[in-house]
Amino acid sequence: MYLDIKKIKKLLAADKRKCDRLNIAAKISYKGPLATEWTWPLDAQNIGGGGVQFISSKPLTKSRRLKLKILFPDYDKPLEINAMVVWCRRSRSKLKKKKPRPRKQLPVYVVGVKFTESNYKDRHYFVSYLSEKLFTEYLKASK
Repeated sequence: MYLDIKKIKKLLAADKRKCDRLNIAAKISYKGPLATEWTWPLDAQNIGGGGVQFISSKPLTKSRRLKLKILFPDYDKPLEINAMVVWCRRSRSKLKKKKPRPRKQLPVYVVGVKFTESNYKDRHYFVSYLSEKLFTEYLKASK
């Protein structure tokens, strides 16, 4: 098997993430720094130690600061983490609005945010949770 070093370097340079990402069925709610209400729970598309990608019915501007609540499927208390929007793109799919009736199709935006800070307890749980999930995924892949 022949490996082209230039191609490998190019592929590695294209992925700017510093952490692995997992597809976990986490729910994300967010609010801006001055907002009083949280969004309804949104699906995380992937999550890692440095950030999360989720879908939203509203566009979010780059560099906007957010407070996130992340709820993992097997943890009953949401974690609160501060984040900043890194990018936001409109998707071709539509999002079904849960309330009120009739169901309205909303535009979908895919949003990428990076984590900026959190309290020690939430960060500790978050890192432990992701480490366990990554370890489990790698063990399954190596079989």
